[in-house]
Amino acid sequence: MDLKGKIAFVTGGGSGIGAAISKQLDQAGASVVVFDLNEEAKEITRSFENESLFTKGNVAKSEDVNRASKRQ
Repeated sequence: MDLKGKIAFVTGGGSGIGAAISKQLDQAGASVVVFDLNEEAKEITRSFENESLFTKGNVAKSEDVNRASKRQ
């Protein structure tokens, strides 16, 4: 699957299944936004080959999701 030029927003993307999904999306060429409650989750983005971004937030809080979606 070729995802070059696509942006993937992965909630819980810093650990467990979310981290595995984030890595697969990166390997497929996507730019990955890792959205996670845990600040330490940003470490995962250092191993990505494509452009990536970590943003801390809670998917259950609309203000966190809105803030993350407006971030560049």
